[in-house]
This record gives sequence, C-alpha cells and structure tokens, in this order.
Amino acid sequence: MRSLIQALRPRQWVKNLLVFAVPLAAARIFEPQVLLDTLIAFAVFCAASSSVYLVNDLLDRESDRLHPTKRFRAIASGRLSPGAAWTTAALLACASIAVPFAIHRPGFASIIIAYLALQLLYVFWAKHHEIVDVLSIAAGFCLRGVAGAAATGIAVTEWFMLVIAAGSLFVVAGKRFSELLSAKRNPDAHTRSTLLLYSESFLRFVWTLAGSALVLGYALWAFQIKSMNPTFTVLSAVPFLAIVLYYAADIDAGRAEGPEEVVFRDRRVQVAGLLWLVLFVLATAVPADPAGVFSLQ
Repeated sequence: MRSLIQALRPRQWVKNLLVFAVPLAAARIFEPQVLLDTLIAFAVFCAASSSVYLVNDLLDRESDRLHPTKRFRAIASGRLSPGAAWTTAALLACASIAVPFAIHRPGFASIIIAYLALQLLYVFWAKHHEIVDVLSIAAGFCLRGVAGAAATGIAVTEWFMLVIAAGSLFVVAGKRFSELLSAKRNPDAHTRSTLLLYSESFLRFVWTLAGSALVLGYALWAFQIKSMNPTFTVLSAVPFLAIVLYYAADIDAGRAEGPEEVVFRDRRVQVAGLLWLVLFVLATAVPADPAGVFSLQ
C-alpha cells in the first residue's frame, strides 16, 4: 500500500490547489456549496493527475532505472507491479470522469476529459518534442484553474486567464531551465532527451517573458477587480510580486525542477504566499473604510 501511495505522488497534489483560484478570486470560496464543489474538484483532479503519473512511470520505468533518484520510484524499483499500476490508473481515470457527471457538472467533466487526453498525449508523444512539451504542461495548469470555475459555475474573467496562462508558462519554463542547469552539472543524472534541444538563453527568455506578463496581469487585475475592499486587493500585489521574484531566484539558481518542492522548501515563498493570502482574504471579507482613510478612491 505504501508503494502505491508513493506512486500516486501525493506531494504533487499541491498543483491541484489551482482549482481554488476562481472561487477565491470571486470572493465566494466560503459559501458552503461553492466550497464543497471546489473540494470535490480538488479531489477529482488529484485522482486524474495521479492516474497520469502512474501511466508516465509505467512507460518510463526502464529509463528511470538508470536515473540516480528516479530508480527508487515504486514502479521502477519493482515494489509496485505493472499490472497493479495499470489497474489503479484506469480506475482513477474512470472515477475522475464519473464524479463530475454524478454531480451534474458536464462542463467540469469535459475539462477533466480534456486534461486526461492532453496529459496522455504528453506522456506518449509531446514530452519528446521541444516547445510542445512545455506548452502541454502549461495547458494542464490552465485547465486546473478553469476547472474551479466549471465545478462551481463561476464566470472567468480575461485577466484571470492571463494570470493563469502566464503563471503556468512561468513555472513550466522555469522547471525546464532548472532541469537544464542540473543536467549540465551532472549529465548522468538526467534521462530527459528533450533537454538537449533547449538552450539556457531561450528558456530564460521564456520564463522571464512569462513572469513579466504574470506580474503585469495581476497588477492590472488587482486594480480592476470589484472586491469589498480594493485597498487590500491592490496591496496584495506586493507579496504577489515577492512570490514571483523569489521563485525566479530559485529558477535562476536551478532549484525549481519541481514546483511543489519550491513550495514546500522555500520559506520566503511560503511567507510571501501566506501574506498574499491574508491580504486577499481581507479584500474579500472586510468592507472598505466608509471614512475613506484606507480607501484608494
């Protein structure tokens, strides 16, 4: 059982927290039904993503055995049989599609189907081709964000889509950049052939461009969003910028191979993220000062 849980990669479920972005941005996350629907969406995406991780590890088990760290994965090490892994992957994929239909959210179901199709395309083909591999993973992050809207019936704004798209590309391009730096330091520790198709300058350009668009998009959105207290919304741009800058520092140092590892390891990102969350919750929960002392108006 422990090997199966390890193969599901629960540490990477932190990526699925993106489903909370739309309800939080719309200031409706604390509505009981919205919160319940969002939690269901999170669980569904955990099941869907874990099914893809299993398929990926099944297909890569031979090359993973040559990797200094990946060889300890449950499937590559032989602690989890291929038959059990295939069965679990199929059950998780079917469950992730069935649940949205069961709660009468066909739009959410279509997003899950699109996510599974896209990620399986990545596993079988796209990850072997430059540019397409980055865009495929980034699109998976975008679908997580949009899924929060589909599961709760909340409309998505164009600014939100810009932030999600730019943020996704920033994280994924940064991941590839860090992997490339690591591969150059230790050529025997990497088996990802597409890394040889990238240059440091190109990937740096991509994550720098995406990071700039991310900060600009959030700043514009913060000034335009209709929240209970626009002052806190605008102030939230400061810790948001800090998150991006600290994450960029991790990318530049080659420490961002796993986005979830940055979240769990970098205390600066954690503190800035907590401050951002507090300010954003205050923006949606605390009425603006009627005297205008703390108002931007």
